[in-house]
Amino acid sequence: PLDSTGCVEERYAAMLAGERKKVLLKEGTRFIDRELAHARETYPEGVPISSTTVRMTELVLPPHTNHMNNTFGGQIMAWMHKAAMVAAQRHVGQHKQLVYLKTCAVAAVDFPKPSKAADHLLFAATVERIFSPHNMLVSVHVQKRVILEGSRIETINNGLFHIQAWTADKGPISLQLVTPDSGNEDAKEAFDKLAWRWQLMQARAVLFGFQGGPLPLIKTLAAE
Repeated sequence: PLDSTGCVEERYAAMLAGERKKVLLKEGTRFIDRELAHARETYPEGVPISSTTVRMTELVLPPHTNHMNNTFGGQIMAWMHKAAMVAAQRHVGQHKQLVYLKTCAVAAVDFPKPSKAADHLLFAATVERIFSPHNMLVSVHVQKRVILEGSRIETINNGLFHIQAWTADKGPISLQLVTPDSGNEDAKEAFDKLAWRWQLMQARAVLFGFQGGPLPLIKTLAAE
């Protein structure tokens, strides 16, 4: 029978969906805990993350700003991308062969504060993690030096770039791994969380490419 809340079948289906969601969330939480615990015990042998950092400075000029004198977000993103690509290129430079870099995704971008004309923007790009064989996650941290206020420095942007390295014949190239700096607990925590972010990106890629049929249970996505 029908009523204001729908038919019996609809209410039953909604109840099952709710119970299934509870189970997925519970199992997903356990999955995250296991993955992070395993990551803390198995840091790879590689170059220290801090050694991959590339720094550059850009001067904000009037053409880079809008009518409110704030720097265009697209301009900052372009500079962030350039810094990320330089850091990635330096990391793959050890192979001493022609390597092509491809930016596959940009994630975790935020703009907490604006910048204006005459500000100096300080970019720090770091290869935070390598996922074999050829995937790099490069973080970019942006600060501004406000020249008109005694060179005061504050953070204005952050972002994470997913970059792949390919050989000239379009084959994946094996990259040297990076590892958290010894004694740096913040770096270790960030390193662990990137494993979770990588799994989430992979899960979303499966969903975006879904073309029908049975959909596999993706614990990473269910936990989110």
